[in-house]
Amino acid sequence: MSNDHKHKIGLSTAITVCLNAMIGSGIFTAPAAIASYAGPAGILAFIFVGVAVWCLALSFARLAFLYPESGSFYTYTKVWAGHAWGIIASLSYITGLIGCMSMLTHVCSFYLSEVIPSLDLRILGGSVIILLTVFNLLGMVLSELGQKILLACTIFPLLAVIGVCIGNMQPMENIVFAPHGFNHILEVTRIVIFGFFGFECAASLFGIVDNPKKNVPLALSNSVLLVTCLYTLFVGTLLLAVPLQMLSNPTVPLSTILHFLLPQYSWLTWGIHFSILSAIIGTLHSMIWSVSVFMHSLVHRIGWIHNILELYQSSFQYKIIVITVGSLIGTTFLLFNNLDLFFSLAAVCIVASYCASIAALFFIKEEWTSGRNIITLLALATASVILFFGARGVLSVLTN
Repeated sequence: MSNDHKHKIGLSTAITVCLNAMIGSGIFTAPAAIASYAGPAGILAFIFVGVAVWCLALSFARLAFLYPESGSFYTYTKVWAGHAWGIIASLSYITGLIGCMSMLTHVCSFYLSEVIPSLDLRILGGSVIILLTVFNLLGMVLSELGQKILLACTIFPLLAVIGVCIGNMQPMENIVFAPHGFNHILEVTRIVIFGFFGFECAASLFGIVDNPKKNVPLALSNSVLLVTCLYTLFVGTLLLAVPLQMLSNPTVPLSTILHFLLPQYSWLTWGIHFSILSAIIGTLHSMIWSVSVFMHSLVHRIGWIHNILELYQSSFQYKIIVITVGSLIGTTFLLFNNLDLFFSLAAVCIVASYCASIAALFFIKEEWTSGRNIITLLALATASVILFFGARGVLSVLTN
């Protein structure tokens, strides 16, 4: 028992792991959409989504404690809805992540075009996906040091932008807090949630955290609070310092806007540019790996696919799945370029899989008698709001 204890991690390390799971390059795609839909009032959406993610995170932590098995979305949904719905929930999650990665590929091509303007955006984005797929085929996953560098590349531009914008805020009398009305605040939750995806990975910490019943909920609560504050400061100061019309074009990199607005900080804006680009590429690399691993565990639960894959060695099976994931991202990237569609699709698919998973807690009597399902109900209610506006966003894009 003492040897096991030595391998446990404490609360501070657990919070770091949670932060690394949540903080991603997706936050850099949000300001343009938030500026267009809600203006500075969009910061209220971060508070709403922070509450939603906090409730969802605690619900997932409870599920991880009750069902410490691989498969997460499949396992949790299967408990109450059966095998078929477990597969559907997992495929919904994978579809949402494919949409996320396709959108990040578009954003990556925008940033790369500032460095290599002579190449077409499709060539730049397609080349990135091909290279990252090859890296994953060769087993070149990010090391622990690589993960720390990735987190640093994400946090640096967040803090740098906050610092620059605090010193360059517009006079308050020139700012219209809700230029499109307060009714648009909930609508942008489908965009804000994009920056929080990944928290569900942190819920699987029960097996490695010391005193998990106490420390895992604390780690999740504290990390969600920290991320919510960081994102709110980042987007809030940016929207208050930069004219909204400059942020309205999602194809213009954030660093380009800052360079135009603050030419005296050219060295810093270029540093932000390459840091964001590194974060996006690193995130895509990690996500291709994680989606491939998740899909590998899922396909073995589907009879006919399992029978086909059994004909090949495990290493070759994984390579087939990595190529499949890379092909899906590349195809989606080439066929669709509407970032608003990606925001909405990701919100619908991923949040729907969240809801299907936490619903398992409603079928456990002890969760009701203990009162823990109050958190689950709140998680389902807030997630349903995001799901509604995500679905409305998808319909709006498809019908226009």
